[in-house]
Amino acid sequence: MNSKDVVLAVIVLAMGGAGVYMVYDYAKKSQQQQQQNYPPPSTNCPASSPNCSPPPSPPQQQQVPSYTLTFTESGLPTSKTWIVNINGVDYYSIAPNPIVVSGITSVADWQVPTLYGGENVFGLYTWKYTPTPSQGSADSTETIPITYAGSYNL
Repeated sequence: MNSKDVVLAVIVLAMGGAGVYMVYDYAKKSQQQQQQNYPPPSTNCPASSPNCSPPPSPPQQQQVPSYTLTFTESGLPTSKTWIVNINGVDYYSIAPNPIVVSGITSVADWQVPTLYGGENVFGLYTWKYTPTPSQGSADSTETIPITYAGSYNL
């Protein structure tokens, strides 16, 4: 028995346990398992020896390819905020700056909403910018031009 076995036996007796107990050396078993699963590399042993093989390599993490979408706009006044929604997430920019979204790894379903603003005396909007195209899908790097057409109510 080693010191760990004695400590385990003392704990069992202190708990009032009577009977026959088997003491298992976990540290020794664990060390044996490690040697079986991951033998140390050796260059001085015969090729038929099971300890000559290198340890198994860790699994390689697959890299998922990604791509970038760039949305450009025309037709909006300078400093007007515009929006593109990609797969449920809104991305903003201020005209005439593009919206660039990188790191996309799946099909991108996108929408560009109509922009409304202002209010006249009747409570109606005074301007509206309608995008063309207003929606689409992409699965690779591309630049998508969006053209806004403005209309005004007085």
